[in-house]
Amino acid sequence: MKKIVPWIIILMALAACMYCFIYFFAVPKTAQELVPYKWKALLLEKKRGNMVAYLGRPVDSILKGNTDTWVSRNGNLTYTLIVQYNLQDTSVKKYTVFYDFKNTIFNRSQLIATDSTK
Repeated sequence: MKKIVPWIIILMALAACMYCFIYFFAVPKTAQELVPYKWKALLLEKKRGNMVAYLGRPVDSILKGNTDTWVSRNGNLTYTLIVQYNLQDTSVKKYTVFYDFKNTIFNRSQLIATDSTK
């Protein structure tokens, strides 16, 4: 019995290290690669009508604040694209892409990409 205890402790430490590697390294790298294809090729200065035609109907549209939101789910990952428009000509002023990883144990949210006009 005394010989088994150190092996159990080593096995548990190894499992914890492997989970930390997956959670802190593998999940963020995988999330960056699994961003929806159309979201990787967004162009600034595009008009709102062109964005809606290219990306589809937004989940949330706030016309007063000139902001549209698109959401895509892939297993435990949820991607959110937020696009802000200029008030004068409804061209894209800024976009931001986030991901949320939800697991039974952890929740993780991180910024993937952002770009804006000056």
